[in-house]
Amino acid sequence: MVASAEKNESVSVDEKASTFDEETFPVLPDSLQFPAGLSDRAWRLGGIYEQYSRQVSPEGYDMYHEACWIGLLSILSLRRIKIPFSAPDYTPLMTVLMAEPGAFAKTATTKAVSMVMNSLGLDWLLQSGHYTPQKLLYDMSGRVPKDYIEMDELGQERVKRRLAFAGQRGMVIGEFGEFVKEIMDKTGSMSAYLGLFLEMDDCKSVYDGGTIGRSDEVIEKPQLSLIGCMTPANVRRLAAKDSELWGNGFWSRILVVCSPPGEYKDEPFGLGEVPIPNELVNGLRSWHRRLGIPHVEIDPIYETDKKGQKVLSSRVTASVTSLPEVSVTFGDGVYDAWKRYRSFIKRSGVQVLTIKDLRGNYERLPVRAVRIAALLASIENNDCIELWHWAKAQEIIERMRRSLHELYAQCNVNPALLTQSLEDILLDTLKLFQAEQKAPTAREMQQRTRKLKGVKSKDIAESFRQLERSGTIAITRTGKTDRYSLATEEKKESTAKDDDDYSFDGAM
Repeated sequence: MVASAEKNESVSVDEKASTFDEETFPVLPDSLQFPAGLSDRAWRLGGIYEQYSRQVSPEGYDMYHEACWIGLLSILSLRRIKIPFSAPDYTPLMTVLMAEPGAFAKTATTKAVSMVMNSLGLDWLLQSGHYTPQKLLYDMSGRVPKDYIEMDELGQERVKRRLAFAGQRGMVIGEFGEFVKEIMDKTGSMSAYLGLFLEMDDCKSVYDGGTIGRSDEVIEKPQLSLIGCMTPANVRRLAAKDSELWGNGFWSRILVVCSPPGEYKDEPFGLGEVPIPNELVNGLRSWHRRLGIPHVEIDPIYETDKKGQKVLSSRVTASVTSLPEVSVTFGDGVYDAWKRYRSFIKRSGVQVLTIKDLRGNYERLPVRAVRIAALLASIENNDCIELWHWAKAQEIIERMRRSLHELYAQCNVNPALLTQSLEDILLDTLKLFQAEQKAPTAREMQQRTRKLKGVKSKDIAESFRQLERSGTIAITRTGKTDRYSLATEEKKESTAKDDDDYSFDGAM
């Protein structure tokens, strides 16, 4: 099935494409949901960004645009937004877009983030996935380049801007799946990122770079936010059931937006460059300035030569004022609404959730939600979280919770079942045995085709029972073993006649 370019809409290439089992998803009760339209008040600039992002990336999955807006705000917050819990929290987020190759424009959608940051003159805050953790920590520790004295005025000004936010960075990683594979290579140069991500997300006041072999790199008020892209194939092994990354807290710190399998968009790029709306740029620039920018002074050091005369050395001294922090406040009913949502998520994770690997994610979801609410309130409402900000944050985090289950399902199901139903696979396999005049067992069928490897025996048995009831196949029991074969035409006609005997047209 090919999508029509004229319709410009998402289509499904196979209506049988599977998603996660709805029974494994704890549903948000009606008592925690908000009236339709309440959250619209929290999305004025977000709506402008979404419209721009959709023009830049018309084939982006719908949820990608809102996720990138939240990721952009997190990067630009630069640890200046404080959430006044008893243990203060801040607003780092790690958001990853996931889809099958070619289905939705993941990388193109993230380009809108980079272009907006460039328009603000803050693109230098973004690091790629090619930076080693050692290089990243070196830059975040606030070192003045050795050739600072030789730089022209423009170059020195760039250094000062970087020093003002030395310990705060964002990352946009187009191949996040490959990046994670490098992280998991314990002998590789990127392996230290694993501990770095875990610690940075915990919002500690100081990060000691000595934990990865450099004792002289201390980062004050660190924050690392991230936007990435990956495919199910990239991370199928890394996100498989009981994998290490579920157990060590890595995946639980990632917010994922995962498109359903078998869907795509067919909407080509338009002609002409898309201008960034002035209202968007001005709103973000005003917000950045209001949150506060540290002042940086870099002074040369003079030394005394052998003649006792003062001469300019190559060394300098740098002083940076403290990073500003703006504390958000909670409007009427917001804190209670957050507590109720937190209780639902906590109870669901402990008592309802059947997928144990996801319990760590559930534990952190309420904090991720309040971070999103704080970002929305800070840019749109002078740092006061009202119910409409919380309603929007809850909507977004609930969509991401569903995406989390989608990711887990796609990484823990036979990929063949995403494009072909189990019953069709079983029938195709039986045809192979029929040509050899054999009636196989389920195990023999699994050994015959790779498409059935990893499929649960009970699912195969249930599918065969359904096919037997419809008269499509026959089951022959030999001792304790079931053997399967395609039904004869006589059997199919008999089953059809039995169905007709029980049908009626409503007349008595």
